[in-house]
Amino acid sequence: MAAAVAKVQEPEEAWSERIGRLQERFPEANQAQILEVLRSNFGHAGHAAADLRVLESGKMQEADPDDSEWVSMLLSNPNVFKETCKDRFQKFDSNRNGYLDWPEVVSLTASLSKKLGLEAPTEKCLRSFFFDTSDENKDGKLSEKEFTKFFESFLRYSFFMEHRRLVGNWRFQAGSDPTLGCCEFRVVQTKDWRMQFRCLSGNVPGGMSLPGSTTELFEVAGTLELFEGWLQADLKQGVRNADRKLSDSEPCGTIRLQLGDDTGDTIRCNFRSNPKTRWGKDISCHRDIGVVSPSRRRSGLCSRPETPL
Repeated sequence: MAAAVAKVQEPEEAWSERIGRLQERFPEANQAQILEVLRSNFGHAGHAAADLRVLESGKMQEADPDDSEWVSMLLSNPNVFKETCKDRFQKFDSNRNGYLDWPEVVSLTASLSKKLGLEAPTEKCLRSFFFDTSDENKDGKLSEKEFTKFFESFLRYSFFMEHRRLVGNWRFQAGSDPTLGCCEFRVVQTKDWRMQFRCLSGNVPGGMSLPGSTTELFEVAGTLELFEGWLQADLKQGVRNADRKLSDSEPCGTIRLQLGDDTGDTIRCNFRSNPKTRWGKDISCHRDIGVVSPSRRRSGLCSRPETPL
């Protein structure tokens, strides 16, 4: 990463040979466009050529599945995320004033969306859900510290777009005996675009209830992260207190979820009690679109409001 950042900081003269070769291949692109594409690809002429072909055709490139893993890696590796934030901030701070002004933020998100095969959010969405919430001192620009929050939120918004179909209330059969009824859980999206698994104790698909007080409402919760095509969360069980955090919580296993069909009304779940055990059998869960049950109402009280898309 350090080598890549150093290459981006090379003077324009160092790019002359690569710019010349690309100008021969893409005569409709001017020198400034080619230079910008080169810098966004850390000086790699082959990758720059691929971007220029996309620009030339006017078509959005298809999203690469590896990009999802790249985003997942960024969000789970603080050191790499910090270096990437610093690099992106410096790259798009075009006037070198130490801040990202609104036009620079729009340019950054448009560039990142196009490169990753995503549809860029509208400027209204970008400002309402990302820029304004990250601009802590309301000065109309993002400092490097504020940009870190903005960048993480935007990455989560972009790459959890397909997986947001899992947001909602889900039901599954409690055991093989139909008379036992159904258990319920929720997948919610928080205001910072994170996705979380939440349910009452005993409602984890494939899991078991931990002993708890009969006078307190125990909840199981965990933040879902993308891993090998699944949304996966390390779960904790505890009592949600006044500040909406689980108190006296303890680990109670790991859950993973995946869409089961194209309708978005079925998902597959696996559970394991600890990382050393194998995943349990597939459990089919169905979207709950029926009458609101008392347990569903109670679990809803534990959740932060979902963010409108």
